[in-house]
Amino acid sequence: MWYRSNATIVSIAIALATVVGAAAPVQATGIYTEATLKRDAPRLKRAISRIYNEGLRPKFKPQETAGIGRATFKFPLPRPDDAVLNFYAGYVNGKATVVLPLQSLKLVEDLTTAFAWLYVTKQPFGPLDLYFAMLQRKPHEDLGRPGRRDILTLLGAPKNVLKNKAVDRLSLSLRNEAFAFIVSHELGHILFKHKGLAGITPAQARADEVQSDAFALDVLARSGTPPLGAVLFFQAQIFSLPHRGEHKTQAAWQSYLDTASTHPLSVDRIQAMAKMVTGPLAAKRPTERGIWVDVGRQLRGVNAILADVELHNCMTRVAEQAPVSLLRQPGEAEHRAIKRLCAAQ
Repeated sequence: MWYRSNATIVSIAIALATVVGAAAPVQATGIYTEATLKRDAPRLKRAISRIYNEGLRPKFKPQETAGIGRATFKFPLPRPDDAVLNFYAGYVNGKATVVLPLQSLKLVEDLTTAFAWLYVTKQPFGPLDLYFAMLQRKPHEDLGRPGRRDILTLLGAPKNVLKNKAVDRLSLSLRNEAFAFIVSHELGHILFKHKGLAGITPAQARADEVQSDAFALDVLARSGTPPLGAVLFFQAQIFSLPHRGEHKTQAAWQSYLDTASTHPLSVDRIQAMAKMVTGPLAAKRPTERGIWVDVGRQLRGVNAILADVELHNCMTRVAEQAPVSLLRQPGEAEHRAIKRLCAAQ
């Protein structure tokens, strides 16, 4: 479950740095039918159980085990107003509970499958970015009928894509890495007894996110799990959370961060993760140091994307005006159309 060769990890990390884009919070839009989510629920629940019980919990320190206790996991169906990447933790009837909505889990799984398919077949990664931007910007009906708006369908991936053993192995590993980070991060909120959003300032909420990020990365390091799937998850969040391009000035963006934002994928948050990955985590794992240092470099590359206002504005225009068919590997004519859209004021 937790394996990967060094050469493959480094090459994938380099590829991840090319995924770009932006968006505001994305809500549930009929990506999957209820029947599909119910069908896949047992498999997704088993995956989370194995990752937690076999990969994460054995690596907890005694004080962490005591602080987290026997956490309960819930896997609800999506509500109409749910964000598509919507994971959270808290206490239900006094019991520590991690909530992992089925739609969010399946979207992360499909994202890692789409990335693996593009990587193995040597196709560009731009459609991954554009999918999330279109999910946010386009009217829902423009994306196709409900239940057919998932990333694999809209990118034109083969229905039997996982029969390709290389795609299957890579997507499984990336998925498990992403799930491990998500679960560890949410358990960090429980461990540190974070209060949630009620009654705390945005600055404190962001500090809580950074603390949970650090815990998750540390646990992944102890389990020998490079956080490449987590980096891909962060890339998707660029399009699912508010970004700098939605604000006319840096001062307006900073005001938003100071007064309203609680969960931004901000430069400061990513920088803190990159510093931890390339510093103490890399130092503690000398045989894997190159892998962790390279992942840190890719996280810093994410920061360059986050700060690129022109790129975000370009992606918004393309997402709003280009046809959904553009997701199916654009040709030269489509690339010229994209350039014209991005050049427009």
